[in-house]
Amino acid sequence: MPSSRLVPPLSLVTPVATYLTGEAEPTWTPLLGGRTNRLWRVRQGARASVVKLYDPSSATLLFPNDPEAEFAALSHLAPRGLAPEPVAQFDSPEGPVVIYRYIPGRAQDAALHDLARLLSRVHRADPMPRCRSLPSGSAAVIAQTDAILAQCRGRPSPLHNLRRAVLALPEIGSTRSRLIHGDPVATNVVATPTGPVLIDWQCPAMGDPCEDLAIVLSPSMQESYRGEMLSEAEAAEFLTSYPDAALIKRYQQLAPHYHLRMAAYALWCAETGRSPDETGMWHDLRAAESALSSAQA
Repeated sequence: MPSSRLVPPLSLVTPVATYLTGEAEPTWTPLLGGRTNRLWRVRQGARASVVKLYDPSSATLLFPNDPEAEFAALSHLAPRGLAPEPVAQFDSPEGPVVIYRYIPGRAQDAALHDLARLLSRVHRADPMPRCRSLPSGSAAVIAQTDAILAQCRGRPSPLHNLRRAVLALPEIGSTRSRLIHGDPVATNVVATPTGPVLIDWQCPAMGDPCEDLAIVLSPSMQESYRGEMLSEAEAAEFLTSYPDAALIKRYQQLAPHYHLRMAAYALWCAETGRSPDETGMWHDLRAAESALSSAQA
């Protein structure tokens, strides 16, 4: 990583100091987990905070990068133990900034059954005011897929053929909107002694909770952020641990649509240089084919 991304600029250090008051001299340490934004752990004595410097240009077709939404989500959910404690949100000469209390723990270490229960708690939380709203149902997911493909230079015939097959499935209607994280990949879940906590709340929404399940169960997202895809047993463990059988049934009905959408997104990422190749697209295409077979059985 370039050293310019590791060392905080003075124009960032100065305004941050006005929010992190204390007798000890702050120590800045870069956090290398973030792919979208620049992050540092700033320690003052026994207390540590995370300073997140946003890159507004890094928002993608599926994942916004909204500092105001993140700060609102932290404020809404930290009292419930579902997110870090917020400290400040402001615009610096370097770009938008959010500061929140550092949560000691390890990303990617949370057990799948704990993540399933954690997401269920998020989905049962009170609605978050002034939060973006996502349409739900199979037609909405297909529309998102088509919007992504419209940004791609080409559409491989397997993806095109699978889209026709998925479109022929019975339509699944919309559902009551609930609060969702929007990006619960492995690196956004920190395992702590008291249970996992979700971080990186820059794309929350009111929408179908199946959206979060689909991100967790996307092979391309698992390989990209976890380093390997979930096994069938791991995917089954996650689903059986989520305490809402009706929602799990709904996800299984929508799984072909979600995997197709993620295949299209993985293609777009490959074409725009966000991923090295089209491997992720093929992983989610195979998952979509498997889910389609189950839906047709």
